[in-house]
Amino acid sequence: MTLDHIRDSRIPFPHAEPMACRIRKQNRHRSRAREDLRDWLYAWRLRNDLSQSEAAMKLQISTRTLQEWEQGRARPRGLALSAIRKLIRSTG
Repeated sequence: MTLDHIRDSRIPFPHAEPMACRIRKQNRHRSRAREDLRDWLYAWRLRNDLSQSEAAMKLQISTRTLQEWEQGRARPRGLALSAIRKLIRSTG
C-alpha cells in the first residue's frame, strides 16, 4: 500500500465545516477581547498619567510586554491577567 492509497482512503468528516466556523468565531471573540484589553490598559495609563515604562513598572512587567499588549500582538493569560485586572482596579 502506498501513501497515495492511504490518502485516497480518507473519509471526509461531515462536521469539518462547522468546526472551521467555530474556530473562526472563537478567533473573532479572542480578537475582541484583545482589543478590549488594549483599550482598557491604554485608558488606565492615561487616567493615571503614566508613561509606558512607568505603567510597566507598576504592573511588574517589561515595557516591551506592555507595548505588545497595548498593540494587540500579545495578551496576558490566566493568573497574570487576573493579577493585572486586580491591580488596575485598585489603582483606578
